[in-house]
Amino acid sequence: MMDKIEIFTSEKFISKVKLDLDFIVETNDIKRALELAKGLEGMLKKHGSRIGEYKEIAKFYDEALIRLKFIALPLLDDNDAIDLISRYFNWHFYLEDYDLWSKFRQKLMNVVVYEDRDKIKDSLKNMLVNSEVVIAHSGERKTIKSWLNHYNSSLGSGKADKLKLIQFLTDLDKVKGLSEDNKHRLKVLFDFYERLKYSSLTPEGFEEDIPIVINGKYYIFKQGKLELISGGQERKISGPPKTAEEKEIDKMKIEEEKYMAGGLEQQAIEEEMEKKKKVEDLRAVASKYKPDSLEYKAMMEEIEKITK
Repeated sequence: MMDKIEIFTSEKFISKVKLDLDFIVETNDIKRALELAKGLEGMLKKHGSRIGEYKEIAKFYDEALIRLKFIALPLLDDNDAIDLISRYFNWHFYLEDYDLWSKFRQKLMNVVVYEDRDKIKDSLKNMLVNSEVVIAHSGERKTIKSWLNHYNSSLGSGKADKLKLIQFLTDLDKVKGLSEDNKHRLKVLFDFYERLKYSSLTPEGFEEDIPIVINGKYYIFKQGKLELISGGQERKISGPPKTAEEKEIDKMKIEEEKYMAGGLEQQAIEEEMEKKKKVEDLRAVASKYKPDSLEYKAMMEEIEKITK
């Protein structure tokens, strides 16, 4: 009769794990990913020293466990999620169409107390600032720590100014020896890091989406932005002739077209443009709620911040 080590190192067992892993990744099965991750983790904890004698097999199990945890990220314990992202940040790039912030946002939504969400964000932010993980394999700076230090020294440790952020990202093209893949990874890192700065107690950082109806059209109030639900008509500012504010919006739309490469550059331009539209939309939304409701307070807080 085969002992457990013979089973765990057998080609048949490893092939079964590979098939399960591929299916879980392809289907984004969060629950199944967590179940298999716990199974592998328990196996490695109990038999890791002996499995370690088979270096390639041990490497396979370690890497499989990382991939499974990224899929299961929304269901991970707080410390496990922080440890995964800070120690293995690059690994999510190997998962096709993987959206790290979307997964982490789902994780935060499972945390009931908003202050606890902020603690998780702050802990992860601090871990990333001190991470020695190599994210840029060429160029003067290589580790996440060195790049975030450069980012903070250029833009400050608070919420980045949008126009300065655009310039900072544009200047990445001037960095000697930095490949296109490196630049993509850095932009994902900076975007993720920037989002961690927003408290879950603010409209921009609030993880849940709030469905809203305005003039018969359906919108989602999502992290400080009003987004039209697919299938509806875009709400436009009406009434000729165009006001100075509307003309300013048109100018910003032209600027936005210059930054169609995506990422933070486009996001920054969009946010500047949406400031002009947001006040009118938020006032319309606020009128739908009672003055003492969470939704009303969130809208009024956002209006006050925009109009300062």
